[in-house]
Amino acid sequence: MDHPLVILPEEQAPEGIEHCELCELSKQRTRVIWGEGNPRASLMMILDNPGAREDRQGNSFLCGTRETLQLGMREAGIDANAVYVTYLLKCRPMRAYNKPKSRAACLPHLQLQLFQKQPLILFGFGNVVAEAVFPDKESASVKELRGSWYEFQGMPISFTYQSLEQVAWGNHFRQMYSEVAFKLFTGSFILFAFVRSGGDTDGNQRLPDWKSSCKARIEGDTLHGVNQDS
Repeated sequence: MDHPLVILPEEQAPEGIEHCELCELSKQRTRVIWGEGNPRASLMMILDNPGAREDRQGNSFLCGTRETLQLGMREAGIDANAVYVTYLLKCRPMRAYNKPKSRAACLPHLQLQLFQKQPLILFGFGNVVAEAVFPDKESASVKELRGSWYEFQGMPISFTYQSLEQVAWGNHFRQMYSEVAFKLFTGSFILFAFVRSGGDTDGNQRLPDWKSSCKARIEGDTLHGVNQDS
């Protein structure tokens, strides 16, 4: 029988950030949502903003985005307890707001999070995350970025569509999360070792045999923005 969906435990925001007032969302929020799940996970998933956390009676529940994300992870064979989920925006928007300004104000929080946690692999969901991570790219959309690996703060990152979009596309749901699983559990550790070791794709002598055996399965993947001499 399938395991039930779970409400992942929230991680408390660092001291000082729980009272952040850098953008107008500070006047809308109930609290700062720093992230949820396993704070030591090797895999960090980045969504655009937090959804609802409690119903009108104050009881905790899963919003549609997080429920769909967990269903997708289940489809891909990813244990929800082995993942850390965070957001570009650290506050849930309750009404209209200045999106570019708020995203720019929150990006340093995400960068701090990555610096502190140093996950092995990043996966971004949706155009909002892609545009925030690569503001200088001419075409920073999931449509353009999907299918390749890039680098953000020295960490491999790839992208897929926002989870609710995948549900709307019906049959694409299984295909997309199968793609996530394939890339994460074959390509990710090869790519991570490649970036961190300064190795090349022809010389894998520094990688354990089980990682080397994955190499043939990710031929055709490309890693953009990596300085191989660093």
